[in-house]
Amino acid sequence: MRKRGVEMKRNEAFNSIAELYDEVRPSYPDKLIEDIINNTKITSESSLLEIGPGTGKATIKLAEKGFKIHGVELSENMAKLLREKCTNYPKVEVEVASFESWQPKNDEKYQVIYCAQAFHWIDKALSYKKCHELLGDGGYLALFWYQPVSERSEL
Repeated sequence: MRKRGVEMKRNEAFNSIAELYDEVRPSYPDKLIEDIINNTKITSESSLLEIGPGTGKATIKLAEKGFKIHGVELSENMAKLLREKCTNYPKVEVEVASFESWQPKNDEKYQVIYCAQAFHWIDKALSYKKCHELLGDGGYLALFWYQPVSERSEL
């Protein structure tokens, strides 16, 4: 029951700020997206699973390249904003559920599972195990976060 309560608090928090989150959250560098594509060797026929896509900062970057993406988002309001953004990307599907409780249709396997800024919210007792079970042979798990830089440098 405790886990369900944590999911509900997460959902309520993100539901209440979905539009603000979308407005202020920066996107991801094109170089990062290119590195993921090049290192995983995915093609437009590959199936990608995004955990916690939020309002789609990473989703849109990959959707623009024609990838088939299935997003699992806990917040109904964030999922709604993402669906609105993806009307021109028919290969993007967004489902509202917690990753912990979500199950793929027809035991689908994914070439890449990725998560931007949200993997730390998932129950650690099952996060990596479930990803391993959902990946096809030779599949990849790509996790990325923003890291603040406290000092100025040329980088």
